[in-house]
Amino acid sequence: MLFMEKPVSFIFFLLITISLFSQNNIPNSSFEEWTTNGLSPKGWGTMDKWIGENIFSTKKETVDVVNGSAALRLKTVSFQGQTLPGLAILGEYNPFNAGGIFGIPFSGRPDTLHVIYKYKAQNDTAVFAIRLTGFGTKSETIMSVIGRVPGDDIWIYLSLPLQNFYISPNEPDSVTIAITTSANEQIAKIGSTLIVDGLYFSYKGSVSTYGGMAVKQLTGKLFPSVVNDQLNFSSEEVISGSKWLIFDSNGVLKLSGKCDENFITDVSLLHSGMHNFIILDIKGNQIYRNKFVKN
Repeated sequence: MLFMEKPVSFIFFLLITISLFSQNNIPNSSFEEWTTNGLSPKGWGTMDKWIGENIFSTKKETVDVVNGSAALRLKTVSFQGQTLPGLAILGEYNPFNAGGIFGIPFSGRPDTLHVIYKYKAQNDTAVFAIRLTGFGTKSETIMSVIGRVPGDDIWIYLSLPLQNFYISPNEPDSVTIAITTSANEQIAKIGSTLIVDGLYFSYKGSVSTYGGMAVKQLTGKLFPSVVNDQLNFSSEEVISGSKWLIFDSNGVLKLSGKCDENFITDVSLLHSGMHNFIILDIKGNQIYRNKFVKN
């Protein structure tokens, strides 16, 4: 179940203290690339990176993944007598240095943030927070949303609607994303573990990762739209090395496999109802998204 709200508390503090970090390239949103010391994905700040040592709050996950060969694993841990939620922030922000900066240059008004994640926790809540900002002569919040999710310990495809949270018609020029294993550090539970294996924006049907340019979308056909047993996908484009995934209406991962240009998938064991079908390229970018109904 997804709980959405306007930003409050610790995460809101992080979001409202944003400053623009000037860079040309957007960090990897599927967490395939990591720093040499292994303390953070490239382009992201994490608790281990800020402290400067491995406190086991951040890990490059290479076993429990659905997208590519690596994922981001965050964990709430005990460190020097304190309970520290696992935390990752887009950019180079350091909460332990005054005047730290985080966020990246960005343009566009996405209507949905899609997240592939798995969260193992009891009586705890993970958070995905996003803020779009326009700077210019005066800092302005264009859109700000927090999505809270409970622990399920299964792979989930979350679609976080953004369109109703825009409070300005102006175009943003920066974006900040914050991900944490525990929404409230005062009641955070040690051991709460969140794995994130992909983040994607969609713009009225098209999908992009965080980049100055939208990721080219795959041209293909998924059929039939209402299916009993065999689901077909056809494309004239080369998609070798890509991966397809099927999630039910609750976002739960049900099936996955490797792609070729034309393939048939047995969906006879799926429960009746709406399902999401997505394709990820070899770099983990989401390049195709559609829906079908299982009879």
